[in-house]
Amino acid sequence: MAVFALIGGKSSLHQDRFELEEKILKILNWPKPKILFIGLAREDCTTLFQRFFNWADSLSYSVRLLNDAADPFNKELLDWANVFYFCGGSAHRLVNQIKTSPLEKMLREQSLLDKLFCGISAGAILFAVAGMGDRFRYVDGYRSYGYKMEEGLGFLPITVCPHYDHDGLDCYNDAVIQTDLDGIALEDDTACLFINGRMTVCKIDRRKSVYQFDRLQHHRMVPLYEDVIT
Repeated sequence: MAVFALIGGKSSLHQDRFELEEKILKILNWPKPKILFIGLAREDCTTLFQRFFNWADSLSYSVRLLNDAADPFNKELLDWANVFYFCGGSAHRLVNQIKTSPLEKMLREQSLLDKLFCGISAGAILFAVAGMGDRFRYVDGYRSYGYKMEEGLGFLPITVCPHYDHDGLDCYNDAVIQTDLDGIALEDDTACLFINGRMTVCKIDRRKSVYQFDRLQHHRMVPLYEDVIT
């Protein structure tokens, strides 16, 4: 079965760096990463892919790019990779491109294998049943409003809120209690790993937090720490 790594986002200090991704691979002791960078959440992922490629190449990781959901060559790319990296961007765009193409069926088949599904921001929402997206976000004065839950593919039976330390995303606290699912809120520079039904937290900044909203405890908000495995 696949391992899932959900990354909340990147702060300005780590925007162009990939320490958290490197830490995740080291924790998992992933053998010879062959990474498929999936850029479907953005209209143009060229710059981000180049930064990612430079980082991976410096560590002798193999990297390829998937940026067309309907490309017949995608099956070969998916079979080649043992890590799928979904970059951030628009969760709505990402999910829509996958669900309206043969890629959804192929990804579900790949999720039954021993591979790593890693997603940041929109990519994290993709793995959940739903997640708090910014498609309708607007700013009024000094506050952000309009965040709405976006549908994911439901690989994990949870809802998720990336960038939880950003202004306005405390609205997730109200949204999560409207569901019968556990919720996970991830601040920037944090991640949750789901390995054989267990969850553990990974951080590169110990001041940042991850929170669980347990449906069996009336969605009570509980901080999770890096050494916690549930």
